[in-house]
Amino acid sequence: MKKMVYGSLFLLAACGGGGSGSGNGGGNVFGNTQYGTAAIAGLWDLSEEVSPGVRDELYLHIASDGKGTFYDYAGDTYDEWGNCYWIDSGFDFTHVEKNTFKLGTLNTISVEAYVTNNKLTLKLPDVGDLDDDGNTVEILTEEVPKATNKNVANFKPECSDSMATARSLIPAKGKKPDAVLMIK
Repeated sequence: MKKMVYGSLFLLAACGGGGSGSGNGGGNVFGNTQYGTAAIAGLWDLSEEVSPGVRDELYLHIASDGKGTFYDYAGDTYDEWGNCYWIDSGFDFTHVEKNTFKLGTLNTISVEAYVTNNKLTLKLPDVGDLDDDGNTVEILTEEVPKATNKNVANFKPECSDSMATARSLIPAKGKKPDAVLMIK
């Protein structure tokens, strides 16, 4: 399910335009509840067990100004690629009101987000039917725990373009290549 959150946010940012959104870092406080991007700021652990013995390590960092960045570890048992991180930025949250945020800068795409007991709850549209149930107008909900044993400084090195070429040529351990390059 957490991969669906990443996929949905990726599609939303692609369709709605990611980039340099200006967040509302200050937010407002009503009673004991803080609203604004500062309220959802933190490093969130989207890692999950994809199948028995196969773990995908993935994190979402939301800065207090709303700038969102995903860090996907390429050396986990899901990707089996290399000791580096794929870094995707441009998933910026702009505070609209209370728990509602706009994702991206071109279109207004509403995402509900709030933190309770060190868990980030995201409610977002099921763009592209990511849960494969045939319903594309539903709202997906995911609770994501705070990453307690990591910080953004841990996410190095970043995977490079030269590594991407190697990725397409060398299959993961025990897997067949997606394509074969014939050189005469």
